[in-house]
Amino acid sequence: MLENLPAGPLTLADVQERLRQAIAQTMYAQHVPSISLALVKGDRIVWAKAFGYMNLARSVSANEDTVYITGSMFKVVVASAVMQLVDEGKLDLDRPVNTYLQGLQIPSRFDQQAPLTTCHLLSHHGGKYETDSFSLVSFSLLQLLGPSALTI
Repeated sequence: MLENLPAGPLTLADVQERLRQAIAQTMYAQHVPSISLALVKGDRIVWAKAFGYMNLARSVSANEDTVYITGSMFKVVVASAVMQLVDEGKLDLDRPVNTYLQGLQIPSRFDQQAPLTTCHLLSHHGGKYETDSFSLVSFSLLQLLGPSALTI
């Protein structure tokens, strides 16, 4: 494996070819029907490519617009983005989340005692009590951090 390491900088074409090979091997070995990726430099997509089929049974190819179900693995991406905002001083984890929301406020009868914070949401302790029987309704962090909801 180490014998394949480059001696110097890679060109975009070199990176693309290496990715094509790695993706083909991964898709075959893991029985993955499709993978889409984008290489980003700064704020610009320099290459986007889809591999395989979005519908294997009907042989419909995946493309750069194919939507994938990410499930829980996207939580890491959201948490990383939130922590970047914290590092930039644009977000305080312990400040009530409603102070950042525009056009959307999360009602809670517990705001006086313990307002809902970003820290609560990141640790899966966000929510509101609907009844005295301790029924908890969770709020989606992705919903709250939608581009039109934040005032940051």
